[in-house]
Amino acid sequence: MIDLQRQICKHGFPKGNVFEYAAITMLKYERKLKAKQAEKRLEEKEREKELEKEKARKQAEAEVELDLLMFFLKFPLERSW
Repeated sequence: MIDLQRQICKHGFPKGNVFEYAAITMLKYERKLKAKQAEKRLEEKEREKELEKEKARKQAEAEVELDLLMFFLKFPLERSW
């Protein structure tokens, strides 16, 4: 509300209906706020997807290492020295 009062003082008293001016100004602020919130939610979802991908990649690497370890435990290399 204080921002609205500052804007009215900055641009002078509006011509016409003051309540209509206030409503339009509030709608502009709401639209900007909702757009910023949507952008933040989208960024957070993207960040979560990246974290999940990284976690899945690390898990896959660990599984491959475990498979290799199990293979070599079953079939040890012959030493020829």
